[in-house]
Amino acid sequence: MRRVMLARPQASVDDVGHCRYFGYRKPMDVAAARDEIEGLADFFQSAGVEVLFLDEFLHGEDLRLAKTLPNVLFARDTAGVFGRRILVGAGPSSIRFPEFSLVGSVLRKIYGPETVVLPPQDDLDMSAEFGDWLCVSCDCVLVNTGHRTSLSYVKQVSRVLFSQGFSRIGTIRLPRTLDYLHLDLVCNIVAGRRTFLVDPLLPRLTVYEISRDGVRHVPFPEWAEDQNLSLRVLPAHAQAGGANFVSIGENHVLVARGHDELRALLQDMDVEVDCVPIAEVFAGAGGIRCATLVLEREDALLTACC
Repeated sequence: MRRVMLARPQASVDDVGHCRYFGYRKPMDVAAARDEIEGLADFFQSAGVEVLFLDEFLHGEDLRLAKTLPNVLFARDTAGVFGRRILVGAGPSSIRFPEFSLVGSVLRKIYGPETVVLPPQDDLDMSAEFGDWLCVSCDCVLVNTGHRTSLSYVKQVSRVLFSQGFSRIGTIRLPRTLDYLHLDLVCNIVAGRRTFLVDPLLPRLTVYEISRDGVRHVPFPEWAEDQNLSLRVLPAHAQAGGANFVSIGENHVLVARGHDELRALLQDMDVEVDCVPIAEVFAGAGGIRCATLVLEREDALLTACC
């Protein structure tokens, strides 16, 4: 990992009604959450990873707007890196639309307009948040088209993904509940072990797979086997968001402190595990992976970020 973007929380969600509207689990202590994001940045920097803070690229009206956006701290939701292209999220009718606009503008300044792909912003069928996207390999992407990401968006950007070397896009549909809000809360990959950690629900689902050759429907376990992945089901009683971790390297991951079952499971697989506190950020119904937008990995060019 070479470069990530983090977003210090700006806005407060301080009552139950607002929590319900924005998808928070409970009111957030913004000062405590900012301290956790700063601690996360300290960890990455100590590991030799460059950290960009979104708010440091915002000025004037953009910065004032950011202070009204309580979900902007979940930077991964706003964009995803696939090969040498960055896709920006969409949702013209979504409360998160201003976040996509802000982040898209910043990323275009950093990487140039030829690298950053902006979706149509006048199409109400186009919605995407990248907590729903997982690079299974440099050949395959898995997407949840349940709550915040539409199949229309996936089909719209499929040609971009195919141009970057991907040949398969698997889509599933999770329940539209808070515990299944995004794909990255319920599954993740330990790349060095080719192991797919999944919520007990996932092996029961069917994957709708898009390829250059057409489409097919395939049971999730069979689809995972096609990707040379071994499934490992998370305990049914595991903490919500129990698969939400950041891959630092093939066999090195970062998890939130307090996710003891996940940590023990990973260590049992001989994976190196580091932990940082991020409990207050989790009040916003997102975790450590949600807060981390990975922009560059092993080399200086953009790469697929599992």
